Amino acid sequence: MLALLAQCLAMMVVADYLGLSMELGCFVAGLQVSARLGNTDRAAALLVPVRDVFSALFFAAIGLHVYPKFLWQEWDLLLGLVAVLVGAKIVLAFVLYRWVFRHSPRHALRAAVALAQLSEFGFVVAARAKVLNVLSREVYHLLIGTTALSLLATPLLWRVVRQIGHPPSPPPLLPKAHLSDLQLHHE
Repeated sequence: MLALLAQCLAMMVVADYLGLSMELGCFVAGLQVSARLGNTDRAAALLVPVRDVFSALFFAAIGLHVYPKFLWQEWDLLLGLVAVLVGAKIVLAFVLYRWVFRHSPRHALRAAVALAQLSEFGFVVAARAKVLNVLSREVYHLLIGTTALSLLATPLLWRVVRQIGHPPSPPPLLPKAHLSDLQLHHE
């Protein structure tokens, strides 16, 4: 496990030395580790703590780029962007799953909601675009905020969608004494 951790930290240093973002280094390190270990149970057991450490480092590095004051000032634009992007992804994925892949409406909706968020890789692309001066500071912060809010909204949407299509719970069974009374009144 220490060797895996050292390999991942080395990849972050290499990314920094090459002028790339540390987020990209974390991403590439995760790809290297998963490719090296494969899908064996032992490898998966070793990978979980390393994956958790780098997930925490990745999101902490992204969190350093978020300016809550800016996002608070632009909350209406931010929420509008999240609603449009998440809504458009849900509609597009639903249409594809329902009519192209011929899934049931329930499964198509579940798949669409599962794919509704913007990817964590968007953080990496946005950070790199900011370093290359492709994005302005404001657009970068809006992209970071939109991505973060879409990631937060997906579990909430998933919870709502899971309730769709489930029949209500049956009423609790009546005691036998009450059942005989019901049969008498019914006759």
